[in-house]
Amino acid sequence: MAFSQSIGKAQTPAVCQFCEESPEIKWKCINCELFLCQLCSSKIHSKSKASMEHEIINLKDLETQNFATSMRKVDLDNMVCTKHIKQKCFFYCNKCSEPACSECVVETHKLHDFKAIGEVYKDIISEMKKLIDTFESNLQSLRNEKETLQKMLSDGDTNFQETRD
Repeated sequence: MAFSQSIGKAQTPAVCQFCEESPEIKWKCINCELFLCQLCSSKIHSKSKASMEHEIINLKDLETQNFATSMRKVDLDNMVCTKHIKQKCFFYCNKCSEPACSECVVETHKLHDFKAIGEVYKDIISEMKKLIDTFESNLQSLRNEKETLQKMLSDGDTNFQETRD
């Protein structure tokens, strides 16, 4: 697939990923990570039962979105169990560190400690936001240190030139 327009550091496809025709891409669905044209966003994608509650953001706003809030949203209400195909996962087993459906709770995870899957998801997102804030703070400190070191180097070069002359 060809890529053309640049939005921030990410690349957007040359055509809408839904209709695969329109080059006028204006939207991104956070849940299914598709870049959409205006028509697909308003008339098709948002009208589909499966994607009716997806979060769609304007590409102009994408640059200003915080990474943790603009990353792919997980549809927790429809998370299907990998072992019991027709069952939905509502729990998270703390001992096994995996989502579990009601059948898993009875069969595999007897007497284990559980949390609501939505609660675990919120905790993970919160932890990610804290890590991102820490990284951004450390990055700013490193930038400041770099500027200080560059100034010291420049002053040292100037001092050397003056001494040599």
